[in-house]
This record gives sequence, C-alpha cells and structure tokens, in this order.
Amino acid sequence: MTVMEFLNQVQELKGYIESRNREAECWRSMARSISASNFEPHYNATRSTSAQYERAIERADEIERDIEEKQAQLVEVCEEVNTIIDKLSDAEKQMVLRYRYVEGFKWADVARVINRSRSTAIRIHNEAVEKLSECF
Repeated sequence: MTVMEFLNQVQELKGYIESRNREAECWRSMARSISASNFEPHYNATRSTSAQYERAIERADEIERDIEEKQAQLVEVCEEVNTIIDKLSDAEKQMVLRYRYVEGFKWADVARVINRSRSTAIRIHNEAVEKLSECF
C-alpha cells in the first residue's frame, strides 16, 4: 500500500458510511410508507406471510450494523493516519495532510486555512507525502 492509498482510507470510509446511511434511510422510509396488510380471507402460497415493512426494517438494521462496524474501523484508521502524520517534524506539513485527508478539505480550503496559495499548499503536500514515503 502506498502512502497516498493509506491516507485516502479515511475519506473512502467516510464516503462508504455516508452512502450506507442514505441507503438505511431509504429502507426506513420504505418501512414507514408501506401500507398495512390486507386481511381478506384468502391464501396465496407464493406470497410471503410476513409483513412487507418487516423486511424493510430488517434490511435497515443490517445496514446500520455494517455502518457501526465501519465507524469503528474509521476511528482506528484515523488514529493510524494521525500517528503516521505525527512522524513529520514540520507542523505545516502535518496540518496540510490532516486538513486534506482526515478532514477532507478541498485544496482551496486547505490553502485558506494555512494562509497560503493553492499551489503552495499542494507543494507542501507533495513534500510531506515524499517525506512519509521514506518512512512508510
């Protein structure tokens, strides 16, 4: 795994969690909107006897358990990324990497926060990644 792949893990996990949260909300919404069962006296052997909303709730619960696991993994990955970033002696390089990879800032936002130009922020980033590559 390269330094960039390692650093990008945080944002990848955050993106995955956001996506799964949207999916869980869709299932919860579906569970709330499914109409009540029709209790007419008839039998259909091919139709499920459980209520439709039960499956939607079960699916949402499965997704939420997955989200909880990924959130725990995200905490671990953030700790690992911060530990690696702490190996840099230059505080400005540390800030650039944290803002970019842990916080998920865009380059313009990183530059604004460190009070530098976008190209300078990218140069600092590249130097930091190169320095970390030596330790990685």
